[in-house]
Amino acid sequence: MASVLLLDDDLGFMVALSLELRKLSIDAIPARSALEAELLVDALQLELNVLVVNWECPGAQSIAQQLQGRMGTLPVISIQREGRRLPRSAGPVMARLCNPGDRRPERIAYCAEIIESAVYGVPAQSHSSIRGLAPRPAFAPCPKPVN
Repeated sequence: MASVLLLDDDLGFMVALSLELRKLSIDAIPARSALEAELLVDALQLELNVLVVNWECPGAQSIAQQLQGRMGTLPVISIQREGRRLPRSAGPVMARLCNPGDRRPERIAYCAEIIESAVYGVPAQSHSSIRGLAPRPAFAPCPKPVN
C-alpha cells in the first residue's frame, strides 16, 4: 500500500484527510512537527510515496530535505496560504493545497484526489471544479507571488 507523510499542525485536517486517503488505499502518516515526522519515519521504517507539508510547521524545511536526500525523488505537495512564498530550500513542489483554513467537506476529498494523483501518477479530475480550492491543475508548479 502506498504511504504519505502529512506534516501539518492541524490535527483535525490530518485525521479527516487520513480517513479519506484510506478509502483510496493510501496509508497516511500524520505528524504535527518535524521531530514527530522523523521519529515516525524511523520507527516504522517507512518508504514514502509522497510528502505533504505545511511549511509553517517548525522544522518542515529540514525534514523535507532530509527525507528527499534519504528517499531520492520524493514528490512534495505543499499546504500553504494563498500568496505565501515557498521557502527557498523547499525544492520543486508538484502541487499546492491552498486555503488551509477551509473546512468544507469537499476540500478533504479534493486534497485526497490531488495526493492520489501524485501517488499513482493519474490526473486529478472529479473535484477540480470546486471553487476556491485550486486555481491551478494538480501538477502545476506553485507560481511565484507577485510583489
